[in-house]
This record gives sequence, C-alpha cells and structure tokens, in this order.
Amino acid sequence: IGLGRRRIMTESIEPPLSSPVPERPCEFVLAQDSSFYTTSWQESFSQILPQERGFHFCNISIDCKSLQDGLDILQQDLAAVPTPVLIARGPLVSLLSQYYLESLPLAGLIMVDPILSSHVEALRQLEPCSEQQHEVVQELLSGSELRPLKLEPGAVPVLVIRSMKNDILGEAARDVALRHYDADGVFGKVSVLDIADQDALKAIDVISEWIDETVL
Repeated sequence: IGLGRRRIMTESIEPPLSSPVPERPCEFVLAQDSSFYTTSWQESFSQILPQERGFHFCNISIDCKSLQDGLDILQQDLAAVPTPVLIARGPLVSLLSQYYLESLPLAGLIMVDPILSSHVEALRQLEPCSEQQHEVVQELLSGSELRPLKLEPGAVPVLVIRSMKNDILGEAARDVALRHYDADGVFGKVSVLDIADQDALKAIDVISEWIDETVL
C-alpha cells in the first residue's frame, strides 16, 4: 500500500495441462504491503502454486492514499475473481481484507502480520517503515479512518501467520485470530503460525496444508 492511486492485477496463472498434479478448485489472490517487507512472495507463489500444487493464482498490487481508497481498489479487483482465497501479506492490506469481508465473499482469508484499526502501538511500529505507508498510518492514528469492524467471527476460514520478529505486531496478530474465532462455528480455531518473512517456500507448505484441512 502506498501513495498515488494505482491498481494492477495480474492475469490468473492456471495449472499447466501437462502437470502430474490434479487441478484444485481454488484460486489464490496475493496482495502485499510491498513497502513493509524486503522480499516479495509473488515469484515463488506464481510458479509453485499452479505448477506443483494445482492451484490457480493471481497477484494484486495496491497503491492508495487512504484506507477507503485501498478498499475500493480491492473491491474492484476481486470482483473479477469469484470467491477467491485471499492472502493478505502485511498489516495494512490485512486490515483492508477484514473490512472487505464485511460485505463481500471470500472462500478463505490468510493474513500475514495482521492488525486491527484499534492497535495503536502496532500502527506506530509501522510509521518508520516507509514514506509510502506514512499517510495511511497517520490517518488511522488520527482516528479519521477509525471505525469498528462489523464482521462476525467465523464468517470464513481464517489463518493468521506471523513473520516479523516484533512483540507488538505478534500480539496484534494473536488479537486478530481471537477476533475471528467462533467457538460454535464450523471452521474451528483460528490458527496462528510462525514463519520467517523471507521463507516463501515454508509459507506455501503451510498455506497448502491449511487449504486441504480447512477449505477444501
């Protein structure tokens, strides 16, 4: 997420016809806070998920000047993909994904290093990350973008991944998992798993296993 409204969604990459792995009824969409991480998961995910795991895959790049602007862009892009599993990598795009799910469907939601808008200390951790994120973070801290999340717990299968060695962000991720857990729901407990932020291959293994166990 950054300044200057821009929207780029790649075409869906389908499993190759020659692949020995059966095609699976699931399409992943990866959206990342590009300025929050030193590496991208796009290249590894776009190669391995279709070719070795049988999943459809596409990628979204979101640049926006406010949380609402980013939500509008996410809604426009995901309208072209029927009920995807969204991989929201990063605090701000994870926050966007939760507001998106208030009114629009997903088959599943995977959030990496997520926060809620009420996590003031976590938001302050994001301030020095980059100039691109600064305006959105400042609006959230000022309260001008603050509104309660109306999404009911257990609406869809949710997985939370922590990849940053940061106690405040780690605690925020646990809070997000608890926020989405419905003890009486059909999807069970919201798992919180730890991986290294640069370990895209481990992330693929974790996500694939979770899809098999929870979504499909």
